Amino acid sequence: MHDTLREAMMQMGMGKTPVRSKKDLVAFLKKSKGVQYHENCRLIKEDWKRWMNGVWWGTGYTGELEPRAVPMLKLRDTLLAIGGEEACLPIQDPDLDHLMEYGQIWVVQKKVRMKRGEASRCHQNSAYLWQANRYYNAGIFGVATGYAMSDDGVWRQHSWCVLKKPRSYQIVETTTPRELYFGVCMLGSDAERFCESVCM
Repeated sequence: MHDTLREAMMQMGMGKTPVRSKKDLVAFLKKSKGVQYHENCRLIKEDWKRWMNGVWWGTGYTGELEPRAVPMLKLRDTLLAIGGEEACLPIQDPDLDHLMEYGQIWVVQKKVRMKRGEASRCHQNSAYLWQANRYYNAGIFGVATGYAMSDDGVWRQHSWCVLKKPRSYQIVETTTPRELYFGVCMLGSDAERFCESVCM
């Protein structure tokens, strides 16, 4: 999967250097026209922030960690180095290794294309949307998974689709548009495996 994932990321990212850090993001924003990202997220309410500090992934958590949670904290730190205040994480993520090796920032260019699906079912919605388009838009329509930052400054696990354009790409969202996306985009057999795993 590593070679095909690397190829898909290069193809869908227009063969350009991936945007993987805050520094890369700032450089990308300076060169890009029509990008809708800005760092004006709402502040997290104090009671919500206190609750988050009591959960293992909260930045203010002081309790004991399960050993299996430790690798996820590296992902949390990667996400928060890009932006936002917190990252709401599952205890394990089957895509963690791929996210850490190939994950990149996907910035909204011009506007998100909406293909409304069921609320809170982004993984299944994106999988069904990819399956419906895999032959019609073969090679230019991918399914992506990773994390997205909402306007409250919190990163959450998320999936979306990516449509390759002549000189850029467009995020295809099935639930609610997000401020920023971080993840891997899959094509072909990798996308099929992902779709099968979330649509069981």
